[in-house]
Amino acid sequence: MDNRRVDMMGYKVGMVEVIGSAGCDKWGNAQWLCKCECGKEFVALGCNLRKKNNTTSCGCFQSRRRTKHGLAKTTEHNVWAMMIQRCTNSKTNKYKNYGGRGITVCSRWLRSFPAFYKDMGPRPHGSTLDRIDNYKGYSKSNCRWSTIVDQNRNRRIGDRNTSGHIGVTWSKARSKYIAQIQVDGKCVNLGGFTDIDDAISARRSGELKYWGVKWNHDYTRLGL
Repeated sequence: MDNRRVDMMGYKVGMVEVIGSAGCDKWGNAQWLCKCECGKEFVALGCNLRKKNNTTSCGCFQSRRRTKHGLAKTTEHNVWAMMIQRCTNSKTNKYKNYGGRGITVCSRWLRSFPAFYKDMGPRPHGSTLDRIDNYKGYSKSNCRWSTIVDQNRNRRIGDRNTSGHIGVTWSKARSKYIAQIQVDGKCVNLGGFTDIDDAISARRSGELKYWGVKWNHDYTRLGL
């Protein structure tokens, strides 16, 4: 065995576990004998195993995703597929806000669209997949179908938020608290205030005006 190689015995990624050495390919790259959770054994390059998005199954996962279940072109299937992409594919532009910050998909849903559909049911008109706790991953206990308004109210406090309150930020340039709200994908400025309570009040009034509901949460980060 080439001592320069990384010892990957017992290494696990996705549905795969390394169970033995398989020598090298013709270019001298280390190969490893792997076993998938489906029971199939196959050989994979060590570099591909370490790039977790390249080899996560023997290929059965992709086959399962292509399995005809009568719902392949439905909105529910598209939601499921996009959920997995943003949590597992580092090449997507949304990965940094999901998989990149530790948001995962439970193993039951990751391996089976029918399981996802059974747990969530048909998507109600005008709703999207929403996580109840935005600091936790996708699972039956933490997901629901919600309207865009509900999702906007449930958004996590952004990393760049300087006030600790959703929709309220401190502007150093203006020396004021700025209140804002998302409406139809656009940011609406609700004004600048010297007192943070006035900014919070403006934000809540904006929710009533633009969303038609008043959010009773105090917006505080609560130590998160």
